[in-house]
Amino acid sequence: MAAARTFELPPDLPVPQDDGACAHLTGLSVPAVALPTTAGRVVDLAEQARTPTVLYLYPRTGRPDEPHSPEWELIPGARG
Repeated sequence: MAAARTFELPPDLPVPQDDGACAHLTGLSVPAVALPTTAGRVVDLAEQARTPTVLYLYPRTGRPDEPHSPEWELIPGARG
């Protein structure tokens, strides 16, 4: 079995182009927003932004103990 080439990029991978759409964000402050984590803690976004941070946000689509909303079936791929 060949070793995985985890750190090699495909030769046909397009080079990202900076379109400048976020240029206005440089130097702005991140607001103090308390975000709940899946671990039951709260993270202050302004405090967390003092160091490089990656946020993964997922919209609430339902809870096992509650019926889903009537719009659920309108979400592409919601059933699968």
